[in-house]
Amino acid sequence: MERGNVIPTAGFAGEETWDWCFDGLPHNSTVAITTNGVLSDPEAMRVFTGGFNAMIKTINPYRVVICGNYPSWIQEKYPDLKITQIMTFAQMWKQRTDTVYALANDGYQVIFAQNDKSDDETMQVVLNKKYATRIGVGPNQKRNIT
Repeated sequence: MERGNVIPTAGFAGEETWDWCFDGLPHNSTVAITTNGVLSDPEAMRVFTGGFNAMIKTINPYRVVICGNYPSWIQEKYPDLKITQIMTFAQMWKQRTDTVYALANDGYQVIFAQNDKSDDETMQVVLNKKYATRIGVGPNQKRNIT
């Protein structure tokens, strides 16, 4: 059996939960949170702000792993707090589709292919003949994009 580090997730709702919702979380350690559904809703943002501040006060985390974008006030208010941001699935998908559209606009043909060495789907970019001629390489030259 392989062992690894587990990062506990801190979850909170309104102020009525702050007395107990951080019970069992390690102090001065790493915790994870998400901002899904928070940034675009003023009421959710108000609850998030209060809960985040209560979490800092209660467990004083060394590092917070934040899934999604986060408001700039966090880094401004807690400059010594180490933050690791990870993208949500929607953010990763948007980044990938933006890349595909940008490549297509630059004359690339983009196909999706299964990578032989992993289960991950990778983007494989094939230069079309017009673009290949323009940059002086052979047509259908392939390049992998991660």
